[in-house]
Amino acid sequence: MATASHAAIILTLEPVWTAILGVFWLDERMGALQLAGCTLIFLALLINRWRWLLQRPGRDR
Repeated sequence: MATASHAAIILTLEPVWTAILGVFWLDERMGALQLAGCTLIFLALLINRWRWLLQRPGRDR
């Protein structure tokens, strides 16, 4: 029931959630390059959706 753009964002975050769950659940270790990659993916998502986040219905202005 999500729009195509929201589904694409969710799928873009899949490697980030997988890495985070691997660290907590399987006690994996992440190197600096892996942490930088997760950070870049998350920042790209925020930059891409910033206008949508500011224009959400019900947001006090």
